[in-house]
Amino acid sequence: MAIVIKDGYVLTGDEEQPCLPRASILIKDDRIVAIATDVAELPLASIPDVEVIDASRSLVLPGFVNAHMHSNESFEQGAYDNLPLELWLLHKYPPFITPPLTKEDQYLRTMLCAIRSIKSGVTSIQDDVINYGSLDMIAGACAAYRDVGLRAWVTADMGDRQFLEPLPWLDELMPASLRQELATLPNPHWQDQIALFEQAYANWHGVHDLIRIILGPVGPQWCSTDLLQAVTEISEARNLPVHMHCLETKTQAVMAEWLYGKPAIEYLNDIGFLTPRVTLNHAIWLSDREIELLGEHQCSITHNPLSNLKLGSGICQVRKL
Repeated sequence: MAIVIKDGYVLTGDEEQPCLPRASILIKDDRIVAIATDVAELPLASIPDVEVIDASRSLVLPGFVNAHMHSNESFEQGAYDNLPLELWLLHKYPPFITPPLTKEDQYLRTMLCAIRSIKSGVTSIQDDVINYGSLDMIAGACAAYRDVGLRAWVTADMGDRQFLEPLPWLDELMPASLRQELATLPNPHWQDQIALFEQAYANWHGVHDLIRIILGPVGPQWCSTDLLQAVTEISEARNLPVHMHCLETKTQAVMAEWLYGKPAIEYLNDIGFLTPRVTLNHAIWLSDREIELLGEHQCSITHNPLSNLKLGSGICQVRKL
């Protein structure tokens, strides 16, 4: 089976010839095999079964990539407005009453995201699933992408510090009774987090042509050095991407100095975390030196402007990057 997209206005992405005002595209076995300005020039003689799509009134361009999203949050769009991230997190992920979603719940939330994405022209998604240590949630997300036919890189999200631990001055501001109650929450060991990733990887990575499992430490402030270094070792051994939030808010930039005695990116550089396989999400509160380090290591950034504006986090320095 082959498909011809006929006589469309084609955006190529090529610097020398960025557009073709009228062109036809031949797709065979899920691959673009030929593009021609005249449909008669396409090698169709040896292909008995061809579906023709008339694109004469259409713009044809590569599918969009959503480079950072959380499918588990898809039911909360428009909720908790006008709050900074640290307060927004307390509403979305309250520490005492947030059980993992069931596999079916996560499947439905992911399916909603996938349908919205396809309707918007998205063909690839990087889904940072906040999974609460639940393999069922990862499975629900992967199953939805498999069923809808959307290419997805799904993280096994990892963190081994208490969720509220990285918030500055919390000890001084929080009542002692509440601090004691928070101290009773389970604190996952970094090796347990790696084991979660390994199981998700074994269950889903490459099982379907469109599904991949990648490494997702949730953020440096929520991860120990041991966990981040273990992530780096796995990434290097298997050539796997690493997807991590970093410096989304000014609070996180201040907290990095508190935790490490240096800026966050300098800390990540010192522990060998920065590589071309690393993508940092948001990355708003970067110093010039931190930008230089990211460039030296060929790291990537997803700057997520909609989220940054909704939460008032700031504006990423895209021109400098």
